[in-house]
Amino acid sequence: MKRKILDEFKQFQSDIRSMKSIREFILYIPSSSFKNIAFCLLAVLVASPMYVLLRSILLKYHDDFYVNTNQRTLGLYWVQLIRFIGFSGIFLMLFVIWKDMIMHHQGKWLEKLLKRHPVPLFLSLLLAWSAFSCAFSSNPANSLFGNQYRNEGIITYFAYAGIFCCGYILKEQRYRVNLMRIFVLSATVLSILMLINQPALNLLLSFNYRAAMFQNINHYGYFLSLATMLAAALSLREGRLNKAAFFWLLPFAILVAALITNNSFGPYVAVVMGLIFLLVFTLIYAKKAKICAGMLVLVFILLSLGMNFKSSYLTHETKILVYDIGNVIERNEAAPRAGSGRWYLWKLGIEYTLEKPIFGYGPDNLHDRYLMDDLNHDRPHNEFIQLSASLGIPALVFYCCALFFYFLPLLKNLKKLNPEIIGLYAAILSYLASSFVGQSMYCSASFFFAFLGLTCHLFPPAGTQPASSVDEK
Repeated sequence: MKRKILDEFKQFQSDIRSMKSIREFILYIPSSSFKNIAFCLLAVLVASPMYVLLRSILLKYHDDFYVNTNQRTLGLYWVQLIRFIGFSGIFLMLFVIWKDMIMHHQGKWLEKLLKRHPVPLFLSLLLAWSAFSCAFSSNPANSLFGNQYRNEGIITYFAYAGIFCCGYILKEQRYRVNLMRIFVLSATVLSILMLINQPALNLLLSFNYRAAMFQNINHYGYFLSLATMLAAALSLREGRLNKAAFFWLLPFAILVAALITNNSFGPYVAVVMGLIFLLVFTLIYAKKAKICAGMLVLVFILLSLGMNFKSSYLTHETKILVYDIGNVIERNEAAPRAGSGRWYLWKLGIEYTLEKPIFGYGPDNLHDRYLMDDLNHDRPHNEFIQLSASLGIPALVFYCCALFFYFLPLLKNLKKLNPEIIGLYAAILSYLASSFVGQSMYCSASFFFAFLGLTCHLFPPAGTQPASSVDEK
């Protein structure tokens, strides 16, 4: 075995020495190597909550006074890791593109990009427009690095792009499923620790009850909405109630319990919408998995009812939602307070968009503008309005176009749907629903872009057969 490894290494050295150009080196690298690197980068990303837990244990102080400070410190560690993964992904994608251009010639490659890759194309336009918005903002430094709390300037946007690229490189099902498993299990560990709510353990891990180490219950809620629906997708992809389907029902139940305990109602409603999508599409297009889909919905309903008996939280929030919708429709004096004040933030966000419709106020640069209206906020709590107000209307158009072309294959291939595809689209839809009442953060958006990239190739090109979601395990 050692002899074989030495021979292969010597052959590699000989091959490298014989190369006369970088072009030969790029062609020499097998495509599988790029995919393995992309998988490793995303594996680190989806397991990064565990990394944050370990870093928390290693912090110097563990008492009530330092919890918030510790979480800010952990946030810096976390965003640094995310940026490293993201920029590594950008360089990796550049090598992949370079090799593809060499093999297929530039003209054909550009034609293929325009016709076959509309999602990354429009996201690239969004990223480019973000760079212009940063350059023209009143506070370029803040737009570049983000504020100390959110750390979401243009540098983090580029990290999101690299993370998406890593997911986009991985077309094979085995990569996608393994990353889903790692992410769901990591999220489940966090949820168990949060549900245990043991004071000494919370201090050791710098946890805030209901928010874990996410600094805010809403940020944790966005994370949980994606994790919950991916757990549902892992169970549904089995297509029948076998041992694997039951196994993933347990993390799903734990994540649902954490989502309800989290007390962020928007992500909960987003999961309700995701499960409705999952159930309806399963009953119409993947009837063999209807029992599994029914079990997921049943577990969600039973947990919701059971936990609501104890706190009446869901009943209370539902009444407030209905009341707020009525106020907005009537446009009465209580309407600005709808959605915990979100309606007023949305209206102001739209006004700010119209003030600077081309490049917006710049990434992470809305705080000063909200202060002018006597509000200590820096986001409109709606990612779509956030994009238009921060980056301009063209940026919002690019993002919506990317999402349109992401969902277009679903509408074109309804007869080809299988349980796995339905579950994955439900997960993405759930996150987008939560983003309608939320805001982007590195601790949630990075995972969304990873799985957005991973799910861009669910439908194979014309003339090829899709891999079974059940057979390939």
